[in-house]
Amino acid sequence: MEQNEEARMLLEQCVDLGYGFEEDEREPVIDRLMPLGRRLQKVDPEKIRIEVGAKDREGPEQRVVVEVAIASKGATTFVGTSTKPELDPALDEARSDVIRQINYWKGKHEEQRRNGFHRPE
Repeated sequence: MEQNEEARMLLEQCVDLGYGFEEDEREPVIDRLMPLGRRLQKVDPEKIRIEVGAKDREGPEQRVVVEVAIASKGATTFVGTSTKPELDPALDEARSDVIRQINYWKGKHEEQRRNGFHRPE
């Protein structure tokens, strides 16, 4: 199966549309989140929850939130936000913020493994 197909399947299974979104917007939201789906492909989808919400949608105080919770060796949550006035750029910015946090978290854990530190289970 192609990487993009796997990422889409993961997102379709894990994304919950929260406040400010209607179910008919699911596909366009998933399209915007594809880079995040590709980043999470190696994680068991049963351990991932992704919630996307928009407060004051397309208003002057719009706030878009992408929250990713991963239940692996304890719960880890990543939250990306944006106050950009247009929805697509706001989703992109919040998604990129989450990816940056995941990359930092993964790098930190890889460094700990290389240095022989293992967190007790």
